[in-house]
Amino acid sequence: MAEPNSTDAPPPTTSAPSTAPDTASARAPTTASAAADGGDPAGLFEPSSRDGFTSGPNAVDTNMAGMTARQKMMAQRRIIAEDPEWNLAPVEKLSELCVRVIVANFEKTPLLTGIPTKYRDRVLSSISVTLPLPIAAPLIPDEPYWHRRATSAFKLCDPDAHGKSWKRLFFELHIRNAVEQFVPKREGGVEEELRLVEELKLAAPFVVGLEVGQLRPMEP
Repeated sequence: MAEPNSTDAPPPTTSAPSTAPDTASARAPTTASAAADGGDPAGLFEPSSRDGFTSGPNAVDTNMAGMTARQKMMAQRRIIAEDPEWNLAPVEKLSELCVRVIVANFEKTPLLTGIPTKYRDRVLSSISVTLPLPIAAPLIPDEPYWHRRATSAFKLCDPDAHGKSWKRLFFELHIRNAVEQFVPKREGGVEEELRLVEELKLAAPFVVGLEVGQLRPMEP
C-alpha cells in the first residue's frame, strides 16, 4: 500500500486575527489627560497620583507644568462640591455698588435727584443722622430719615403734637433746645449769637410753633 503523499496533508490551521478590542488600549483616557485636553472642564474627575497629578502646597504649579493658557484656566476652574471650604462669593450688583458710593460720599456730594425710588429709600436709610443740617434740611423732605434723626436726638418724640410731621418735630425741638441753652453776654459772644441766628433761619421754613420753657439770664 502506497504511503500518502506529504503534499496531500491538510494545511496547518492558523488563527484568525481577533476582532475583540484590546481592553488596555480601549480604555478611556485618564482623568489627567482628559483634564489636560480640556475634556473635563467642570472638574468631574478628581485627579490622583496615578494620573500623574501631585498633591501638596506646590501641586498647582506641578500639575500645570506644560499646559497651555486655556488648559490652565480650565484646571483652575475645577469645582469640588465635597469640599466644605469651597465658597463661590456672588458678584455684587452694580446698583449695590452705586448705593454704597452715594452713601459714603453723601456729605461731600449730596445727591438724591434722579435716583429711583427703591434705591433712594435705601440711601436715606443708610446715610448718617449726624449729617450737617445745612445739607439735610433743604435736601431731604422724606419723613423716614427725620424719624430716625429725631428718635436718635430726643428721648420723647410725639409727632401728633407737631402736625404729625417728623421733620417739623425735629426742628421745633432742636430750636427749642438751642434757645433755652443760649446764654447772652454783655461783652463778646458774637459768634454764639450769629450761630443761633443761622440756625433760626435754617429751621424757619419747618417750624410752625415753638414752646420755650426757659430763657437764661445774661452773664454779668
